[in-house]
Amino acid sequence: MATPSTTLFIGTIIHSTAVHAPLEILTPGALAVDSSSGVITLFKELPQDAPVDESTVNALIAEMDCTNVTVRRLHEDQFIIPGFLDTHIHSPQFTYTGTGLDLPLLQWLETYTFPREQAFEEPQYARLAYPAVVSRTLRCGTTTACYYATLHLEASRILVDVLLEHGQRALVGKVNMDRNSPESYSETTEQAKLDTIAFVDYVESKSPEGLLRPCLTPRFVPSCTPDLMAFLGELASKRDLAIQSHLSESKAEVEWVRNLHPYDGITPIPETSGSEWSYTGVYKHFGLLTSKTVMAHCIHLTPHERTLIRTTNAGIAHCPASNFQLQSGILDVRQLFSEGITKVGLGTDCAGGPSPSMLDAMRNALVATKTVGIMKGVGSGYRALTLDEVFYLATLGGARVLGVEGQVGSFGVGKEFDAILVDLGTQMMEEVPQHGHRTVPRFDHDDARSMFEKFVHLGDDRNMAEVYVRGRLVSTPPLYNK
Repeated sequence: MATPSTTLFIGTIIHSTAVHAPLEILTPGALAVDSSSGVITLFKELPQDAPVDESTVNALIAEMDCTNVTVRRLHEDQFIIPGFLDTHIHSPQFTYTGTGLDLPLLQWLETYTFPREQAFEEPQYARLAYPAVVSRTLRCGTTTACYYATLHLEASRILVDVLLEHGQRALVGKVNMDRNSPESYSETTEQAKLDTIAFVDYVESKSPEGLLRPCLTPRFVPSCTPDLMAFLGELASKRDLAIQSHLSESKAEVEWVRNLHPYDGITPIPETSGSEWSYTGVYKHFGLLTSKTVMAHCIHLTPHERTLIRTTNAGIAHCPASNFQLQSGILDVRQLFSEGITKVGLGTDCAGGPSPSMLDAMRNALVATKTVGIMKGVGSGYRALTLDEVFYLATLGGARVLGVEGQVGSFGVGKEFDAILVDLGTQMMEEVPQHGHRTVPRFDHDDARSMFEKFVHLGDDRNMAEVYVRGRLVSTPPLYNK
C-alpha cells in the first residue's frame, strides 16, 4: 500500500471570510492538502519578516506529523484562491454561447433556446456537447457549478457521467416543462414526475460521496403546471433536495405569471392574493421556496418578495451579464445586503451570458453595481459593491447559496481543496519573455493585492495554471510549465 502523501503549498494565498470583510491575504501562507482525501490539513499565515527557510518548512512538516510531503513554493507571480462557484448555468446552451443576443428574454427563449435544447433529444449530441462545456468551465476555474440540463432524461444522465469523469463538483437538474412550451420540446406531467424521480435516483447512486447532487429544476412558473409544481415541492420535502429556478428576470415574465396565477385555479394563494400578490409567493405556495432553493436573477422583487426570500433563507444567483444582454434589468445587490439578504452568489447564465467565465461574471457585477449608483445619482449615498464583496459572491457566497460552504468557498483545516493556482507570469508565446506577451503586466510597485486586482480585471483562463477539485488536479493550460 502506498504511503499517504501531502502537498504543502507555500506562498501567497487569498480568500474571502465573510460578505463585508476585507479579503484575507496571506503573504506568505502555508496550506497542506492530503492527497487521498483532498482535505486541507494545515492552513496558517507565516511571519512576513522572516524567510521561509528549510527550518521553517521542516517545522511545518513536523506539525503535520506526515513523512511523505511534497513542498510547492509559489513564485512571485503566483497565488492560490478558492475555486469559483457558478450558481446558475445552462449546460446545453453552451452550444450557442456568444450568439443570438439580440432579443429580450421571452422571445430569446422561443427563438434560440428551445430549438437548441431540443437537439439533446439525441443522446449522441449530448455526448459531444457536454464534455465541451464541463471542460471549458473547469478551464475557467469553475470548480462547482449549478447546472440546468434539458428535459431529456437520457441526456441529463450523460451530463452526470461527464461530470464524474471530469471531476467537477456540481448540482445538476433535469429541467421540467409541461405547459407553455413548444410541442416538440415539452413533456407530459406524468412523464415529468417519473423522469425526475429516475434522475434523482441516478445522481444519488452515481455519486454517493456527494460530489454531485440532484437539483429539482422547474424551469420557471410559466412552464410548469400547478400539479407538477406541487409534486416537485413534495418531492423536495420528502427527499431533502435542492431546487433551482428563475424568478423575476424580466417585467414581461412577471406579468405573465400574474396572469397565470392570480390564484391556483382552486384556492386563493395567500402570498399571491390582493395587494400582496407576488411571483415569489407562487413558488412558496407550492413548497419550492426553501433554504435549499437557488433563484436566478430576482431583479424585480417587491419588498414583500425580498422578505419572503430572507425569511425562507433561499439563495439568489446574481447573473449580471445575461441581465444586460437580454435587456432584463439590473439587480441591486447592495439593496439585498442592506435588507439582510446575503445568501447571494454569481452565475454566468450561459448562454444568456455570453461567457462561461466567472471572471466575466465578476466584471459584469462590478459594472452593474456602478450603473445602479449612476442611476441613483450623485448625493444618493449609494455605495457600489467593492471588489472584495464581488469576490465573495464568486466564492464563499456561491458556496452558501449551493449549501456547500462547510466544504468549499474558502480555506480552512477540514475543508476540501477546491482551488485555483493563479500564475500571472503565463506567456502567450514560448519565446523569450516580453511584457507584451504577458496576459497580466507586473511591475516593481505591484504587491499581492494589486496583482489580485489585475487578475480579476485583466486575467483569463491562461492564468489559471492549476485547477483543483477535492485535491485532484482537474485542469491546466496546454504546455503549462510549473
